[in-house]
Amino acid sequence: VHATGCYTSKAEMKNLNRRNEWMLGSAETVSLMSDRLGGIAYPSYMIDNGWKRIIWHQFHDDLTGTSIPEAYLYSYNDEYITLRQMRSVIESAVASVAGVMDTRAKGKAVMVYNPISSVNSSVAEAEIELPAGIRSVNVIGPDGRKVRSQIIARSGDRATVAFAGKNPSLSLSVYDFRPSANAEESSSKLKAEGNVLENAVYRITFDANGDMCSVIDKRCGRELVKEGCAFGLEFFGDNVSEEWPSWEIMREVMERTPGKVGGEVKLTVEECGPLRACMRVDRKHAGSTFTQKIYLTDGAVDDRIDVVNTVDWRSGASLLKASFPVSFDAPEASYDMGMGHISRGNNTDIQYEVFAHQWADVTSTDGKYGVTVMNDSKYGWDKPDDHTLRLTLLHTPGVGKGYTEQSTQDMGVHTFTYSIVGHPAALDPAKADIDSDCINQAQMAFGTDSHKGAIGKVYSMASTTTPDLRIKAFKKAQDGDGIVIRVYEMTGKGSEGQVVFNSPIVSAEELNGIEDSKGPATFRGNALDVKSSGFALKTYRVRLAEPGVSIPSREYTSVS
Repeated sequence: VHATGCYTSKAEMKNLNRRNEWMLGSAETVSLMSDRLGGIAYPSYMIDNGWKRIIWHQFHDDLTGTSIPEAYLYSYNDEYITLRQMRSVIESAVASVAGVMDTRAKGKAVMVYNPISSVNSSVAEAEIELPAGIRSVNVIGPDGRKVRSQIIARSGDRATVAFAGKNPSLSLSVYDFRPSANAEESSSKLKAEGNVLENAVYRITFDANGDMCSVIDKRCGRELVKEGCAFGLEFFGDNVSEEWPSWEIMREVMERTPGKVGGEVKLTVEECGPLRACMRVDRKHAGSTFTQKIYLTDGAVDDRIDVVNTVDWRSGASLLKASFPVSFDAPEASYDMGMGHISRGNNTDIQYEVFAHQWADVTSTDGKYGVTVMNDSKYGWDKPDDHTLRLTLLHTPGVGKGYTEQSTQDMGVHTFTYSIVGHPAALDPAKADIDSDCINQAQMAFGTDSHKGAIGKVYSMASTTTPDLRIKAFKKAQDGDGIVIRVYEMTGKGSEGQVVFNSPIVSAEELNGIEDSKGPATFRGNALDVKSSGFALKTYRVRLAEPGVSIPSREYTSVS
């Protein structure tokens, strides 16, 4: 059956599938926490079927949105079933572990789940009850110290609170939300007024078109944007492929001078509180509407500029890119490959749209400054010259010799995020990977009851002694015997370190990808030794001593 058209957003399909990958990985880790403590058993059957259900759709037409429209009755159904099931698995496991944690709070106890294998300081959000007349919330971290927070939305007696804590690798942490009659504190370094957005790291100036015409890194006084240019959206019209409209972006389209997305530009301050500030840009262009919310923080990941986009795309035969013209020479860019990164030069006749996963980077030839661009669901990039990196956002083909249904591709509402990080040194690929994981795998917050608990206010399963080694999978072994972890080497140069667990290791062995044993692994106490060549993947099975704490038994059953 030949693909004859697409009435659905291919970006939406990719987004759903990507989020399911992260949800499944998060479900594996927190379910393992619950299982080890004697709580709700690891739901192997449900997790295995979730993986099979989404991997089934990871092929060249289905995942990209170029199948016939009727196919998506099945594709979307599978994706949404898996999202709902994994949310249920995560909620159940978090509630189970909460039973033995110290959740005592003077206000409302909130559990925060950090699903990545690094310390995470990104902003999290929690919805709590907040009676009328209460003007702010003091958020107290597990160490008893206040963290920055602000109310970002209210509806009746409920409020959404954004807050920033520093949570360890693969962990659950308890926070105390205390309502306050006093106004939120405002002693932060955030500023949002007129056309300027600023924190301790950056000063951003917007031009009349709503683009970032200046980004100053205040740490070193460097301008990131090339003179006379701006970080913003670029629009390529008359996008027609005669042979393969859904699958091709034409070289001649890329070589044209793009238009700026503008028209009816409105620039407003959306937020400015103690934790974060937001500048909102609304635009209309070629029948489409664009809303961008640009965020800076104070007390979270302050060297990151987040650009949250909502686009109602109605522009036929068109291509949309985000452009980042930098102020320094960078003849090459580094592109994330998931298990490493690769360097490429500027566009060529046969390589003018290239793949990258969560990030791409341009760094000056002297290695003294660079800019990393990260994203949560876009994978096409190009580099037209020594100063410019571009990220492909949306693509609707024109009608060539056939495939008339393809002209509706990508039409509809899209929500996606890309982020900009300046670094006053050479590229650190491990940091780029951690930063992009924080964007893709947001910390999750859950309300819980207040009670004493034997394992304290923080429960972290494992961490690495060097950021150059990342734990990318943490799950129960397929045969149910022990814990399986997969560790990636991120620098390409080779690394040595340890994976440190929260219990003594009883035995350890190295495995291959299908969990067959390759031989014993070395360990001492809680630490597993890892020695990896550049960009290598290592898989281990470990068996840990009993934790010495058990969750009170509960009766539960799975519902088909």
